Amino acid sequence: MERRVLIYIYLPYGLAFVALGLVMTMAARAPVPVLPRGSLWLLAAFGFLHGAHEWMEMAVSIQAPVAGQGGTLPLQLVNLLPLSVSFALAGQSGIETLIAVKGWPRWSRGVPALTLALWAILAIAIGQGLAYRPSEDWVSAVDALARYVIGFPGSVVAAFGLVMAGRKHRATGAAKIASYLIASAAAFGGYAIFAGLIVPPADFFPASLINAETFFAAVRIPVQAFRAALALSIGGTLAEACIVEASSMQAELNRLREEFISVVSHDLRTPITTIKLGAGYLKHLPAGGHGTDREGAVVRSIETSAKSLSRMVEDLLDASRIEAKRLTLERERVDLRQLVLEVVDRAAEATKGHQVVVDIPEAMPPVEADPGRVEQILVNLLSNAGKYSYPGTEIRVGAQTRLAEVEVSVTNYGPGIAPEDIPSLFARFYRTEEAERGKAPGLGLGLYIAKGLVEAHGGRMWVESEIGKYATFRFTLPLT
Repeated sequence: MERRVLIYIYLPYGLAFVALGLVMTMAARAPVPVLPRGSLWLLAAFGFLHGAHEWMEMAVSIQAPVAGQGGTLPLQLVNLLPLSVSFALAGQSGIETLIAVKGWPRWSRGVPALTLALWAILAIAIGQGLAYRPSEDWVSAVDALARYVIGFPGSVVAAFGLVMAGRKHRATGAAKIASYLIASAAAFGGYAIFAGLIVPPADFFPASLINAETFFAAVRIPVQAFRAALALSIGGTLAEACIVEASSMQAELNRLREEFISVVSHDLRTPITTIKLGAGYLKHLPAGGHGTDREGAVVRSIETSAKSLSRMVEDLLDASRIEAKRLTLERERVDLRQLVLEVVDRAAEATKGHQVVVDIPEAMPPVEADPGRVEQILVNLLSNAGKYSYPGTEIRVGAQTRLAEVEVSVTNYGPGIAPEDIPSLFARFYRTEEAERGKAPGLGLGLYIAKGLVEAHGGRMWVESEIGKYATFRFTLPLT
């Protein structure tokens, strides 16, 4: 293909990848990204680096007639680096997505770096084994090798990560976002073929048979045109997914606002009414009516209502701090077993009618945590256990060490949690149908706050349940 033609190909080709980088940068900065934020930043870097590589190829094409044979070799050698690294970044983005979505082992993060090292070793071997000196033939062979060793598998992993992310969105009801992610995966799969298997010509199989030149001879369209179109498809479909996610988030915020107003107005009305009636009753008591049993009962109801109001306000403040990432912790070494025993004693009113069994080894190592916040987590879980247990059943609190963390569990025996409720259980203002039917008081913030407090400590929180039998809430805390 004439170099003049290649110049006009590489200009839009590089621009397509720079556009992909810009779109991924904006997607990574979104409040709620459709993919893990790290994956989007890696895709942005992939786009920018690959675009830079293609424009350097254009520079080689422009310089070649002036520099003569071999005059552009230094630039071609340098240009191998952004090519290989960009492919590795594409694979890394897929791995980060799969770690977040499918729980892939964390050691898999090192695979792209290993493929880069393998490529470098094979590049040296080609130079020695095939007696290539630094030349355009050697550069072409190493370019082809980078596409086989890094580009094709990296693009396939990126596509697989998008498929898995799409399936996860579909499972949560976001079918439209899922369809865009699957379409993006298909485009990445196509890119894996056109960029990872149709390579520059080289003196080894299959690059000697299937390459950019034989492809152009067969279809009369440069392979770079297909690669550019696929890059734009990847960016376009992911951009649409981000737009749909932003629209969904806005709709969800509006729903939460309306639900918040409804829940707060309903739950605040009861204690406020109690306080107003009680105050009015005390105000109209005759001079000799003070100190009676009736007055004592009214004062206690006012005190209970005031505590309820205070707790609601604190929950709202904690929820806003967690959302704004402004939650502060005062960490110290905490004897977890002793703290649990104290909390169980203080939360006796919330678990009234149930025996609380604490199963924590005395030799449990200390944790690094804020004791007040850990108590808040435990009180919330114990209170929930007391509300949703069958009468007279026990509540079990356990803990065990796992590597560098402690796993704490709170189990109650009752109706359990429906599978469809579990994905939303830790969301703000979410209340299950069981809670609504039982008229259990609360704003639906307890579990959201508990999970936020656990994550602020660097831990995780989840639930296991079987309908009609039990529900177990588990969370982890780091050891000192």
